[in-house]
Amino acid sequence: LHRSADGGATWEEVRLPGLEGRVRDDGGTGGGSHFAFFLDRHVLTADPVAADTFYLYHGDLGVFVSSDGGASWMRRRGDPPAAGGNGFFNARLEAVPGRAGHLLFTPGPLDGAAPPMSQSRDGGRTWEIVEGTSSVEAIGFGVAHTADGPPTVYLAGTIGADRTVIQHDVA
Repeated sequence: LHRSADGGATWEEVRLPGLEGRVRDDGGTGGGSHFAFFLDRHVLTADPVAADTFYLYHGDLGVFVSSDGGASWMRRRGDPPAAGGNGFFNARLEAVPGRAGHLLFTPGPLDGAAPPMSQSRDGGRTWEIVEGTSSVEAIGFGVAHTADGPPTVYLAGTIGADRTVIQHDVA
């Protein structure tokens, strides 16, 4: 992970706490969260309400948050419950529009595993499973049903026994 504070003219490597001493077999730094180019990971998201706040899911260490535009990061202790095992390989982390700290996480399917989607309403401190979901591959958002309501969430995955693109409201 790298960040730019000048519109991309220069870049600096982001160092996550707890990964400073990791070195790969080839001698390179082992602080990255993506170890294979063929995986479909989207694990960095910006909070749509809280300025300069970003969330990152690291496959080994869980969720990190930055409130200064990515200059520094802090590890959250509450990891998504469905992230264990091989389920984190095709992970997605999304911030819910209009809701500060409301995150959705899916480990994504892999080799027959069908873990559920999780959500956090407090910036990744605590998580709960979104009951009935599994094999969620994509998450999208639409207009709220009511003026003060949450946005509509669209899933490409399974809720119950239905495998399709599904509309799901989150509170």
